[in-house]
Amino acid sequence: MGVYLLTDERDAHPSRVDVTRHADPAKSEYYLELNGRAPYDGVYGDTYFTVYNRHYDIRFPGGNRRTAAHTAYARDYIGRVSEAIRSRNWEDAVKLIDVDSFVDFYIVQELFKNPDAHAYSVFMTIRGEGDTRRLYMGPTWDFDLAAGNRASQLSPHYLYVGTANYWYRNLMETPEFFDAAALRWNEIKSVEIAQMVTLLHDTAMYYRSDFERNFERHDILGVPFWATPPQMAEITDFMGQAEYLIDWLNTRVVWLDDFFNKRTDHVPLQRLMEQRAIENDGNLLMFPLHGVMMVETEGIAAAFGLSIEYDPQTQMIVISRGELTVTHRLFSAEYAVQDENGLREGRLDASSFTVNEYIFIPIEPILAIFDINF
Repeated sequence: MGVYLLTDERDAHPSRVDVTRHADPAKSEYYLELNGRAPYDGVYGDTYFTVYNRHYDIRFPGGNRRTAAHTAYARDYIGRVSEAIRSRNWEDAVKLIDVDSFVDFYIVQELFKNPDAHAYSVFMTIRGEGDTRRLYMGPTWDFDLAAGNRASQLSPHYLYVGTANYWYRNLMETPEFFDAAALRWNEIKSVEIAQMVTLLHDTAMYYRSDFERNFERHDILGVPFWATPPQMAEITDFMGQAEYLIDWLNTRVVWLDDFFNKRTDHVPLQRLMEQRAIENDGNLLMFPLHGVMMVETEGIAAAFGLSIEYDPQTQMIVISRGELTVTHRLFSAEYAVQDENGLREGRLDASSFTVNEYIFIPIEPILAIFDINF
């Protein structure tokens, strides 16, 4: 029937995520997930809680073993972690988080440029007692759109997790964390990371005939879906896909090595945007990125008579004109439109992002929504 990958589920279990419940919330251990979809199938204040407009599932303790006091404790702890990180208070942060696990988790997510790492499938545990109690990141999970497998994050250059995930955006601007991440990167780049890329090639070659027979049965190579980069959709053979992944990762490693060791821009696209600002000489600031035309929000608002509001706490962008309103969260591709026909949802051509004080979003969907000819 094909080639299958078998893996453990991310469950609380002694041989998986080994956490222990205690009746005292301050002594109990917790298994949490940053999960933007929690409100769709959860119960607020019971199965999930919200901190700074981010939703956290409580995966352990579960059921009737989780009390209201457990939920309140977990919410308070994540709140204190968030406040310490957002204020870049390293002295407070190191009393609440396990720095080594935060560093390792970041490097894995950033190496693969995982688009989900800003709000989905981000797992963590609270463990220890008293002065040793800390928040640990992991296990890692959910890389289906990573490593150049999503059109909006196709480029192997620039940061993603270090800007899109609000904890890591602030941590990477905290010198102590940046130095710890750079040190760890240099410890593992020449052996572990190099061996990983070699293993990809060796595995592809060893099982090549099996993989090729898999895609004879499941003829999906060269068949794009909504996230597929055009460059991948054009590759219709298995080894071509494997080589694409290996080439992408090799290029990503080179860029990250420059980033950590040459201290290149913390803010992705900063140099490009500074150059574009000079070239545009104050005009509407826009540029193509991987085939998608991006535009600066204040500029498009001024150019076409739109009203725009941005809440940095929730990272929500509201663009409106008359009775028509578009609501969109920074670093995502989803949006909602409210008009005389009610509420509908849609997707932009790519994720929005920030560069310095500028916010950029894809221009064509916005023009279409507001019926603007440009």
